[in-house]
Amino acid sequence: KTIFDGVAMIKNKILSLLDSQNIVCFESKDHQFDSDLHEALMVKKSSKKSDIIIEEFEKGYKYKDKVLRHAKVIVSE
Repeated sequence: KTIFDGVAMIKNKILSLLDSQNIVCFESKDHQFDSDLHEALMVKKSSKKSDIIIEEFEKGYKYKDKVLRHAKVIVSE
């Protein structure tokens, strides 16, 4: 439990540092696929509409309006 609490504190500290520098994580799941923000790793059949993100492997990050890292996602077919 102590190790888990320590890792959680470090994670929160890193996220607050990124936030203070205007680097934000953007949400992708259940949003429309946008090639400017997302990198599609796979296309999967789903009950959702076409081109909707059904799973997110890696979160994407932005600095102001510039994408630092594209989100790696699975898109519905």
